[in-house]
Amino acid sequence: NIDIPDSVTNIGERAFRYCSNLTSIDIPNSVTNLGEEAFDGCINLANAKISNNITSIGYATFLNCSSLTSIDIPDSVTNIGIDAFKNCENLSGIKLPSSIKNIEESAFESCVAIKQINIPASMTVLTRRVFSGTSIISIDIPGNIVKCHQAFEDCKSLQSVSFSEGTRTIWGTFSGCSSLTTVLIPSSVNQISRSTFKDCI
Repeated sequence: NIDIPDSVTNIGERAFRYCSNLTSIDIPNSVTNLGEEAFDGCINLANAKISNNITSIGYATFLNCSSLTSIDIPDSVTNIGIDAFKNCENLSGIKLPSSIKNIEESAFESCVAIKQINIPASMTVLTRRVFSGTSIISIDIPGNIVKCHQAFEDCKSLQSVSFSEGTRTIWGTFSGCSSLTTVLIPSSVNQISRSTFKDCI
């Protein structure tokens, strides 16, 4: 494993990409920037601790880290980028802090071990395929989520969904959710777009 000293403030793009023997990483609080694809393809990385001074987990930072089981996302993080944790198939322990304002497309796509997720009150949109292919069984979507795009496509274990008053647009959100039996939609919703419940219910 690698011991990163406190003198390091920046971890650049693809810094540890494809380091297949890396099993654990502790990113010290001195680090304020974590580059895109920094740990992409670290297939044996099981544990990662992120600096408390990181504000963004960028594009594909932990993409294809198939051994990653849990990660603590600090309260400093406001953005999680495209494909950030995509294909982390053993990632099950995930808690999104209240500081999160934006989770970009496919950030947790195909994280098949995720069975539950919390949606912070600071978010307003669920983006395309953000939780697609996970094993979430039920989800309560708070009213602060105004638009819900194709966020839960192909969640084959998803059985029940409850929207709170405030959501306006549901866009292709549950296509392929073949186990879905219950959906509660509030009167605030004014648009249910194409393919929203395709191949489900």
